[in-house]
Parts: sequence; C-alpha cells; structure tokens
Amino acid sequence: MLMGATRLPWFGVAAAQVKDPFEAQYIKVIPAEHRGAGELCPLQRNPDVRDRAGRPQLWFSFQRRKFEYDADERKVRQRRL
Repeated sequence: MLMGATRLPWFGVAAAQVKDPFEAQYIKVIPAEHRGAGELCPLQRNPDVRDRAGRPQLWFSFQRRKFEYDADERKVRQRRL
C-alpha cells in the first residue's frame, strides 16, 4: 500500500492511500506470516538512476534489505544492502 503523508500540527501525520507510486512518500510493508512485524517505510528517490519516462528510481529498506521499484514492469525487486 502506497501512502502520501501530510503533517498536521495537532496530530502529527495523516496518511491517505495513493495509486501512483511517484506521489507516495511511504509504503506499508506487510511481511509473510512468521517473518516479522509490518512497518511504514519511507520511500527514497535516487535522482542518479531514472526510468524510461525520466522519473527517479524509488526504493525503500525493510529488515536490512533494499527493495527497488521497477516502473517499467511495475514490480518491486529485492536488493541486498
């Protein structure tokens, strides 16, 4: 689930689900059963690596693993940190 976040002065952070991964600021990761707890992970942008449309590569780390979003295939791929 991809989320865009907004800071609210009286609550901290409010989140709403978004469809375009490039609009999101966080991703909600829910691991398989017996693989640890879920987590909200901030999406990072790598401006040095771009997809075919010229957008920066999105990635996040979860449980000491790096995951990269492949915009051309619309899939997340795991990379070791």
